[in-house]
Amino acid sequence: TIAADENNGAGAYITKDAGDTGTVEYTIKSNGAADIDAKVVIGGDANLVINAASGDDTLVVDGTGNNVVNAGDGKDTVILGEANNVIIIEDGDFVALSKIIGDEDGVNTIVVSGENDLTAGTITNVQNLVLEADADVEIDAEGAVEVHQCNVANQKQVDEVIAKITQTEEINILVNNAGIAHIGTIETTSEEDLDKLYNVNVKGVYNCMKAVIPSLKKTKGVILNLASIASSVGISDRFAYSMTKGAVLTMSYSVAKDYINDGIRCNTISPGRVHTPFVDGFIAKNYPGQEAEIFDKLSKSQPIGRMGQPSEIAELAMFLCSDKAGFITGTDYPIDGGFLKLNT
Repeated sequence: TIAADENNGAGAYITKDAGDTGTVEYTIKSNGAADIDAKVVIGGDANLVINAASGDDTLVVDGTGNNVVNAGDGKDTVILGEANNVIIIEDGDFVALSKIIGDEDGVNTIVVSGENDLTAGTITNVQNLVLEADADVEIDAEGAVEVHQCNVANQKQVDEVIAKITQTEEINILVNNAGIAHIGTIETTSEEDLDKLYNVNVKGVYNCMKAVIPSLKKTKGVILNLASIASSVGISDRFAYSMTKGAVLTMSYSVAKDYINDGIRCNTISPGRVHTPFVDGFIAKNYPGQEAEIFDKLSKSQPIGRMGQPSEIAELAMFLCSDKAGFITGTDYPIDGGFLKLNT
């Protein structure tokens, strides 16, 4: 327990270094009747679970471990280092003056449940936003950003969300980015596994495209689907995943052909291995104690010698959805560090 009191309150800081490995839990709380604002710096190479208590605290997570931060109900500022961090925000935790500042080299994820306002300008360098089933999120931002949640595998839910959006304005761009992964050969892939991947990765793309086509005809809009290098080449232990991503690629070609005269463009991006929380979770689950070695091995499977960053995929997506790419349709764009063409 790290206690902040009148002697090390606002403007002061406490440093705790967790030099050992494993999961270490720190609880940050005020020592006394009143909430005391504190600046807490936590470093080291352990994987940390950090519980922020009430009070307007500044929490600097500066270690090299992979950390989970449970946000408190004060106006916290959370500053993240180069590690891969998950920020958990429960019902009402994220208040208007909270800030989450990520490092450009980290892979940061915010998991939101309950009712929360994510105010513009308070979250930077966070690559992933995960909404739990009970999440009711508002984002106040320039341009009237709204968040609508649905299960892409459920056509009724998708249709209802698109109908709600198009009550007030037509749709210009659809990016199909929802997807799940699977590791296994045909022998180790169950029927349940196959159905689950099909429902999300194939039917989900179908549902979203089908729902927005009428609106895109009016705006002469753009569809961008996330395929994979597994759409085009054989990759070990990716039987079901490759099946779904091959379908995404060929569905996209078909839509591009069928709707070119309606002014709708449709393209795909095929990423190689990208450093996301899935990669870290896969390594931790299957190679405990060998995380650094396996991460390095996977990185070097791409000729460029590293994994991609989500922000690099986003930059390509932004271009393909912009008017600058107006002459591009029916095309797949690998972004893979040379994996498809340079591996020998």
